[in-house]
Amino acid sequence: MKKPIICFDLDGTLLDTQEIIHPKDREILANNHNDVIFLPCTGRPRDSVISMFHHNGLFLNSAAPYAMVTQNGVATHLPDGQLARYTTFPEEVQETLFDIFWDYPRSSFMLMKEDGNLLLWPNEFGSHWMARFHAPWEPFTPQDRKARFGKMTCLTDDEIVIHELTERLLNVPVEYGRSLKTVFDIQPQGVSKRSGVQHLMNCLGLEGSPVVAAGDGDNDLDLFEFADYSFAPSTTTASVQKQADQIIEVRENGLLTAMLDKANRL
Repeated sequence: MKKPIICFDLDGTLLDTQEIIHPKDREILANNHNDVIFLPCTGRPRDSVISMFHHNGLFLNSAAPYAMVTQNGVATHLPDGQLARYTTFPEEVQETLFDIFWDYPRSSFMLMKEDGNLLLWPNEFGSHWMARFHAPWEPFTPQDRKARFGKMTCLTDDEIVIHELTERLLNVPVEYGRSLKTVFDIQPQGVSKRSGVQHLMNCLGLEGSPVVAAGDGDNDLDLFEFADYSFAPSTTTASVQKQADQIIEVRENGLLTAMLDKANRL
């Protein structure tokens, strides 16, 4: 019998608004659970994930011992931290995106590369989110426009901007959606958390393993469809809760206990 895979989102799911992991979940992650495979699936870059774990007192003397799907599936990482795959936008699509972004100089855009993060139109709001993500960054310069990017994220509390971006991206071959209320993600067409999980399952010989998933954003819904069972926190939107098999009160009970219980019964 193959080990179950427990895929969990970070922001809004494993983490509260203060970047804290529930004590029950910290205890579970701190102990070896050889009967399951934990697989963090997030829109963050990997260095941000490692910093988050350290912030919560986990894996202080080493990187997290997990394979990971980061940048919403753009990057996949093996358990030893080795990069398994990194997908970038086609050049013409990336140019189209920059042409669109240039019309919104009051909104910050986090631009993720394989080896670092840039911030287009830095402002107080964008800098706040970069700090929350524990993501080091450098300001975007015109010379950076030719770099190859894998994920681009609009950081804004302006609903009009997000609405307009959604409309303008309808005919652009990309994947897009909110991961949080003020975080609007864009990645290459066909790239998602689901595709990242499937890629790692193939790399690690885990085809056919049962999958339990948890998330709170639009970027988790395709993984819900792939998973054998899915959870959504009670704090997320009604549209996401509707797609999940079970709603969980993370603030009270943590996330992973219910996921482990379900995984061991699949």
